Amino acid sequence: MKAEKTLPSLMDVFKQAWDRTVKLWPLFLVQFGLIIIIYASIIIVLLIIFGPLIAKYASFIMDNMKNLQDADWSQFGSDYVARFSDPVWLSIVVGLIFLLITWWLMLMAVFESGLYSSFWRWIRDEKAFDLKQFFKDGFQYMMPMIWLYCWLSLLGAAIFLVFGVIAGLVVGALALIHFNTIAVILCSVLIGLPLVFLFVVAMVLFSVYALVARAQVSQGSTARESLREAYDLCRKNRWRIMKGTVLILVLYVIAFMAVRMVLGLFSMIPLIGILFTLLDFFVAMVVGIVVGVYIPGLTVTFIDESEA
Repeated sequence: MKAEKTLPSLMDVFKQAWDRTVKLWPLFLVQFGLIIIIYASIIIVLLIIFGPLIAKYASFIMDNMKNLQDADWSQFGSDYVARFSDPVWLSIVVGLIFLLITWWLMLMAVFESGLYSSFWRWIRDEKAFDLKQFFKDGFQYMMPMIWLYCWLSLLGAAIFLVFGVIAGLVVGALALIHFNTIAVILCSVLIGLPLVFLFVVAMVLFSVYALVARAQVSQGSTARESLREAYDLCRKNRWRIMKGTVLILVLYVIAFMAVRMVLGLFSMIPLIGILFTLLDFFVAMVVGIVVGVYIPGLTVTFIDESEA
């Protein structure tokens, strides 16, 4: 009888993934650069859309800065409404938003392809981070990653649709009885709360599945192949990848919310509260960057363990 493979504890896997993340620390800087580029692109688009209107009334705003409430904003409001009524202007806005989303997809595809590939190279050959190789891998797997985003979007929409249909049927049944108070309360407790809980669980599990699929694309799989492989990997070792990744995500959310809550309370202190507000922003950004690199590293570590 074949002996069952002994697997390390989840804490050992978490630590191993963290050690690998630290070894590839330049990825934190790349993640930070990605955030700057994303926010810069948003600002540029907003300036293109609203810049001309703001520039037109800049002198008016500056002249009435001390007494904005008593200023006559009727002309500004008329111009604002006129712009949103102009089909040419609206078509430009829609086009800019489409370009912005496309730009984001390309950025994320290149970044995630390079990110996962960097972890795979470290696991297989212990190769240190190389920026040139990062972008080479990023552009190599960019299109399969974008196709994967499309498939994942369809699957995510299907999950929303299923829960939406169930919620719609419940609301429809309540409408037939004219939203009887007792029936509404019973449905909220017996159906509504469990439905919301199941939806949150489904989205968390789907997020983990998506992480595994993206890791597979960076190994050369096509988008559709990565979806099948991700499902098989998630099932391995009694759903170990699912359980481990969900556990670390839950611990992260609890710790993050606790820290933000404490900093939020301190931000209410007079005079020095602004310092805690800035600290809160800094902590949120740093934690977001670290987790954004660590979770993919953890995913790759789990997959490598499953394939060993």
